Amino acid sequence: MDGNAYLSLRSPYVEAEDFDKGNVRVITITTAFMAYVGGIADQSYIKFNAIDLTGIKQLKYNVQAIGSGGNIELRLDNANGPLLSKLTVPAADPNGKVDWKELTVAINTTKGKHDLYFVFTALTDQKNDLFNLDWIYFSNK
Repeated sequence: MDGNAYLSLRSPYVEAEDFDKGNVRVITITTAFMAYVGGIADQSYIKFNAIDLTGIKQLKYNVQAIGSGGNIELRLDNANGPLLSKLTVPAADPNGKVDWKELTVAINTTKGKHDLYFVFTALTDQKNDLFNLDWIYFSNK
């Protein structure tokens, strides 16, 4: 063997607030030891660098509906890149109940490392404060 081989392990749970680039806010609740992505508006995004999607079949998101809801689009390599999945986050409960929910979506088969862009889009004329996002789980099942 003439070189070094490295194995990089990463948890399948990725905290949304740990993004590498984006145009959203990170909200921290110190008394609950919690941080998450908020300030999600139409066409805002978060980007994670060099994620290997080999074997990944679906994504699970932990979301909190606070407004009119919206979509989470997973795109490869840039904000307008190939669409791998699209999940609709429903609007907030009109009775004011604001709970975190886990929502799952299948993704198109992809291999290798890619920059992942999670692009947020509105469903209605309300373009700001669509929902909050806590984490993303990359599942091979």
